[in-house]
Amino acid sequence: VLKRPMPNLMGFQDRPASVADALHAQRFLMVTKFGMSPEEACKYTEHSWRHALITAARQMPTPVSAPEQNEIGHWVENSSMPRNYDAVASSTGCS
Repeated sequence: VLKRPMPNLMGFQDRPASVADALHAQRFLMVTKFGMSPEEACKYTEHSWRHALITAARQMPTPVSAPEQNEIGHWVENSSMPRNYDAVASSTGCS
């Protein structure tokens, strides 16, 4: 269990972190470490990582196997969701 950060981000509270805490930490890093504007960082959610991870897994020189892709996305066996979440594959139909 991840602990909830202190409001000043200099330590942790003795209680579990929430989804909102994870989202705030993600946006904080995007602004302070990756140079995004706060407005740009606010366009991203924790759900964005699901797209990024599946796209990377499917676009590697040796793609991650279908069962492993389902495991990454927490989908059922033989799910079509990895194909739907692959940003490259799902955008090729637009060209």
